[in-house]
Amino acid sequence: AVNLAGYKPRSFMNSPLFSSKSPRDFWSNRWNSIFHHLIKRSLYKPLLEKQNISKANAMIFTFLISGFYHEYIATILTYAHTIHNGDVNDNASNNLRLRDLLNCHGGNLLFFTWNGLLVLLDYKYG
Repeated sequence: AVNLAGYKPRSFMNSPLFSSKSPRDFWSNRWNSIFHHLIKRSLYKPLLEKQNISKANAMIFTFLISGFYHEYIATILTYAHTIHNGDVNDNASNNLRLRDLLNCHGGNLLFFTWNGLLVLLDYKYG
């Protein structure tokens, strides 16, 4: 419908897996430019300009917030999945699902923290 109206949709990915030259290039220029610009405008730049935080700390903090955001989304999706699969009164299956729910969290936060450190190292030494 957008094409029929004469508008060309903007691509939000720029060949991230095969054209990235570094972790910084991947996250800054190639992966999900819509979210990148949103979080840069709403979190990263205000930290630099209004809070007087160093570039390195603002970068790490931004990746941490992104990790928490992805954890939140994963929690919502997992919670909805556990509630709608199975009988709520079945305690054994509920305990299993609760254990599975608790075991799956933290991965997104770890992933974004690790990538924030990689980008920071790339920024400092790359």
